[in-house]
Amino acid sequence: MKNVKFENAVELSKIHVGSFQIPTQAELMQLEVGHVVKVCANNERFWTKIVQIDFDTEEIIATVDNKLLRNDLELFEKVKFKFNNIYSIYHLHT
Repeated sequence: MKNVKFENAVELSKIHVGSFQIPTQAELMQLEVGHVVKVCANNERFWTKIVQIDFDTEEIIATVDNKLLRNDLELFEKVKFKFNNIYSIYHLHT
């Protein structure tokens, strides 16, 4: 697992009010293995698929879920980040 510096979505949402809406604490507490969440590293937002969650430390291990242009991460490579790095949660609407 590479050491990746992820953007703090919570702090950026305070600076750029109205630009995007981060998940609520209640939504974050409902995350499960298999859910897909968006994070940002190196000025590139991308989707990751959760493979492990630690609710006590608010840490997630996930795999990169789309090809990237600005990062040297590969598709399906594992990454580790915190709840505050999550920009959005993918919700499949049926």
